[in-house]
Amino acid sequence: MESPCEPTEELLAKMVEPYLCAQRRGLGFAIGYASPKFENYGRVRVFGNVQNQFGSGPRLSGETPFEIASITKTFTATLYDQTFVLPKKVRPALGEAGRVLENTNS
Repeated sequence: MESPCEPTEELLAKMVEPYLCAQRRGLGFAIGYASPKFENYGRVRVFGNVQNQFGSGPRLSGETPFEIASITKTFTATLYDQTFVLPKKVRPALGEAGRVLENTNS
């Protein structure tokens, strides 16, 4: 298995730039990544800004608290599934996943 490549600040900024250009105020991104191979084992990078209905909001930093939203849970479940549940070479269609899991558990 190849070692993951730590993303640079520039790469992450380039990924979120189109969204921040389209909505200059009230949109923020918190991107976290981790690996024992990364410097400091990973980081949290933040971009943009968040605002409430009164036009004020917290300054974004690595210490800004965020709720874990549904998309985060979905991503985590998918990553877990692909890493630990299904064999690496088996990527069934959605309707076939149950049969594959039955076969791997026997």
